[in-house]
Amino acid sequence: MLFRSNAPSVEMSQALDAAQRAVAADPSLGTAHAAQAFVTGFYQHRWKEALAQVEAAAHLPPAAWYFIWGGNVYWSHGRLEEALRHLKRSLDFDPLSVIAHYVLALFYNNSGRYDLALIHASQAKDISPNAGTLAMLGLAHSNLGHLEEGVEWLEKARAAMPFVPGFM
Repeated sequence: MLFRSNAPSVEMSQALDAAQRAVAADPSLGTAHAAQAFVTGFYQHRWKEALAQVEAAAHLPPAAWYFIWGGNVYWSHGRLEEALRHLKRSLDFDPLSVIAHYVLALFYNNSGRYDLALIHASQAKDISPNAGTLAMLGLAHSNLGHLEEGVEWLEKARAAMPFVPGFM
């Protein structure tokens, strides 16, 4: 099977269009606002607008994806406490969210809290042992100084995704 993907310019335009249509159809969907904010910030680099959209949606009914995307937008603004609060809150809504555990592992790795990164990387891997979660587990182990175990997980990640050049 051949791995195919559209160019980011196509995929992000489609994502933004879908989020905008969702917001127009039901302005009470916090997740749609957060998705729009995520694309606005991370792809269009309109960070102030993205942050304003996440904050404006804070009063809407909560959902896991609102907290995941919103947490990423706060993180990108250096608002680490709010980012962490959002990312942790996403697990209240979906404790089996591989993305939530993965992003928390990434957050903790970047914050130097490697023990917590390992916990969330392990949980992400247990939920979905894919190349990304295996690599995150390898990174967490490596950051803790468990170099042999880290390399083992990184090798497993590379083996899980051999058709993507430069994955590792």
